[in-house]
Amino acid sequence: MKPNKTNALLKQGSGVLALVAALGMAQQALADTAGGATIHNVATLSYAGGGAPVKAAVNVAVQTVAAAPSVVKSTADLTVPAYSDADYTFTFTSNSNGSDSFALDLSSVDTNTSAAPGLGFLLNGSPVSSVVLGASVTSQASGVGVIYLPAGSQTNLSINDIVSVGGDLYTVTAVSNGAPASTNVSTGVTTPETPASLTLTPVGAAPAITAGSVAAGVQVGEQVTLVQRVVASAPATPAPAVHTVSFTATSTATDLAGTAVIYSSTADGNDTVTTVVPATTNLAKLVRNFSRPAGNALATGTATCNGNTYYTSGVTSKTGDTLEYCLLATVAVGASGNLTGAVITDDIPDYTTYVPNSTSLNGTPVADETATTPLAAVNSGMEVNSASEPAGEIGVGETATVVLQVTVQ
Repeated sequence: MKPNKTNALLKQGSGVLALVAALGMAQQALADTAGGATIHNVATLSYAGGGAPVKAAVNVAVQTVAAAPSVVKSTADLTVPAYSDADYTFTFTSNSNGSDSFALDLSSVDTNTSAAPGLGFLLNGSPVSSVVLGASVTSQASGVGVIYLPAGSQTNLSINDIVSVGGDLYTVTAVSNGAPASTNVSTGVTTPETPASLTLTPVGAAPAITAGSVAAGVQVGEQVTLVQRVVASAPATPAPAVHTVSFTATSTATDLAGTAVIYSSTADGNDTVTTVVPATTNLAKLVRNFSRPAGNALATGTATCNGNTYYTSGVTSKTGDTLEYCLLATVAVGASGNLTGAVITDDIPDYTTYVPNSTSLNGTPVADETATTPLAAVNSGMEVNSASEPAGEIGVGETATVVLQVTVQ
């Protein structure tokens, strides 16, 4: 009887389908192993004649499989005066199997405003353009107060970090790095992996970690708190203005298809909406590194002064650099009348020296009253005016602009 070719093909096809399914399961399993883990494999050659077996070993590093972070906005939309800060708090929690960095990009859609707002994220009060989130996957059941991770996967998980373990939050109080498995091929001795470990203290109502309460294969993700700062510009008319700010977080690691993962605040409903009401009178202070543009590389909160770009925060300096400050005294559109008797005082900062004859008002040089403190209160400050008004007077909808320079000691 001849073989049934159809059945043979079906059997062969089933094998192919089974292989494809197995490959799919293997790909899925990649995300169940922590990024940074080491796969250690040892082969042994035995042979007749009583000679010692020969061993060979090789390591394979497990990469992080990118996943979008979970982002929660905990500040309601704000209404602020022109030129003031609107600060929004966000928590970012990693969902990846290993440490990953996310580039942060912000943009705004502005309604009835004189300019785009200054935008940036702050971490612990300092400007950041990216955020690093440590993460891993547990490799065995927990001990008392301790979870275990593949050695090498604990990168960027540090003491005092907040981590999510299966959705509950804990503070890291101790970190042990462990060591990957290794083999001395000369002696044939294999040393098993010593897992990394995190000692954890519950946050809030999170349950204490007990022996076996956290199983192997549980994702562990760092959580950080970022502040999105929106430096509001002025309304273009007496009506309130609106800054609608969106942001994206783009992973450095890639997914299984080799593509970066992008979190979108718009898609997630986490855009911020800042309503800006006219301020009757406002004073804004801006700065730029005048002599070394690299000092402005991390700066945020841009604004224009005399046609140049200045910043509200993040400017850095080195000894010998010249810093240029811009002071903007504004009377809002819709104010009841001009501001009179306007005087600005501003002490020269510590660790700097005033640059003689560097002060200007509305772009016109102003003679120094003293060689060291031109705007200080001890000199009764500096009388200012907007360009179209007499001394000491700022017109409705107008600005008095003062610029001066200092050198870093």
